[in-house]
Amino acid sequence: MFWRALTDNDLGNNATARLATWKEAGERMSCTAFEIHEKGNKVLIETTLFDHVTKAEVELSYQVLANGALKVSYQLKADNTLPQLPRVGMHTLVSSDLKTVEWLGRGPHENYNDRKTSAFVGHYSGQVWEQFFPYVRPQETGYKTDVRWISMLNKEGNGLLVSSTEPICANVLPFEYKALYHKKKGEPLKHGGSLQEGEVYSFFIDYGQTGVGGDNSWGAQVHPEYCLPAQTYNYTFTIIPVFKSVDLLEVGRKSFK
Repeated sequence: MFWRALTDNDLGNNATARLATWKEAGERMSCTAFEIHEKGNKVLIETTLFDHVTKAEVELSYQVLANGALKVSYQLKADNTLPQLPRVGMHTLVSSDLKTVEWLGRGPHENYNDRKTSAFVGHYSGQVWEQFFPYVRPQETGYKTDVRWISMLNKEGNGLLVSSTEPICANVLPFEYKALYHKKKGEPLKHGGSLQEGEVYSFFIDYGQTGVGGDNSWGAQVHPEYCLPAQTYNYTFTIIPVFKSVDLLEVGRKSFK
């Protein structure tokens, strides 16, 4: 996924038009290659996705391990003549039974590349609903940077854990992400406080997201060092099934090595 629910600052600096080419890029992508390889007790799935508008290409590798873990390798290739990216990452929907989130990374409040000095790296946990902040105008919220691992668990303590050998970014929200998008022409205005818990939750596992800016809210763009210029990006992570008898700190520690 390459888009984010636009913030007030994004609207002020005209990101809607400046970065519009990326909004539907993920949905436009078509599969141009797909291969499956079996190697002993492992299965490797390799696929290539291509967007005909931006000419951006994503190469994905899924390695299914015998213990049920899934190792994902991601590479984005984007020409440097394209606009900067709002985000680089992957998005999925998970069961709303996974109401507890726990992570080792920056927290406990939301944080971004240019808004994280007050969010210290530590071990945090809470309910998924608590990660959402009801801004008057629905917008990007709840983000977490410098994440070593993050888990989502049900009330029995079963669920999944995502870990990476390098810090990544992540987000969990208690509804489908597009609920945060600004209204289309003719639709009634949304208020952040009106959003309700959904039947499924959004889970982002990202390389990163551009900063939120805020020198002012009527034109100033995000400082270049906190942006994601169009170029090649690589990151990997592993999705691990966990159960109530598992020590999350120990699993996270081992997988982060």
